[in-house]
Amino acid sequence: MAKIDVHGIRAVVFDLYGTLIEARFGGVRYDPDSDPILMDVLTSGQWKEGIEVPIPEMVLKSPSRALERAVCEHHASSQHPYPEVDLRKLWSQLLELPGRFDAGPLVVELHGGWNPASWLPGAREAIRRAHGARLLLGILSNAQWDTRQFLGEMRGCFEPDLMMFSFEHGIAKPSPELFHGMKARLADRGIAAGQTYFVGNDPLQDIRPAAEVGFKPVHFMRRKLEGPADEFHSAASLGDWADFLAVS
Repeated sequence: MAKIDVHGIRAVVFDLYGTLIEARFGGVRYDPDSDPILMDVLTSGQWKEGIEVPIPEMVLKSPSRALERAVCEHHASSQHPYPEVDLRKLWSQLLELPGRFDAGPLVVELHGGWNPASWLPGAREAIRRAHGARLLLGILSNAQWDTRQFLGEMRGCFEPDLMMFSFEHGIAKPSPELFHGMKARLADRGIAAGQTYFVGNDPLQDIRPAAEVGFKPVHFMRRKLEGPADEFHSAASLGDWADFLAVS
């Protein structure tokens, strides 16, 4: 794998899922095996704050199918080629929650039981090394509101204005708009795209669009892909977070 040289690099932007953290699956899907877990949260979770929340019949039948249908309907009605949902809004609509109600805690509880996330080995230490090297750190990820909560104390390593989550913008990677948006935010700090590493695991959602706006992509490869590195527009590749900015 190519050596990751930080000479001339001033910032590092990370993808999250599959790169720094992992979950059982990505996105929303019909999952009957998990419906009992979802129903337990919906009926007895702490998110309700002691108020009574009647569960509509379609959600009672299968929470995961109801959510999947809501996501599909949202995507079908969008004019954008890469639409994204805000699960807080979808669950508020599905459960007919009052407008004043914050569905953020519900999303946290549901994902914690249904599709829990965990840090990849060495990822937090790699972030701390990059932060300690005085590199500005950012995030550009397809993610929901609960991801911010998952990051916990590690959020302090990232610049608040350089954290972009798809649910906040209504669009998802590989939309060029997100990558151009991150490029503009860095430019506001006087940092050029060519002075920025973009680290991601997906050739189509991370590496190619990052290269197209001028970032220097670093391909995080837990499993070796067939084909030469140049095929994926990667400036460098990485297979273990222990090697990221490691002192030789």
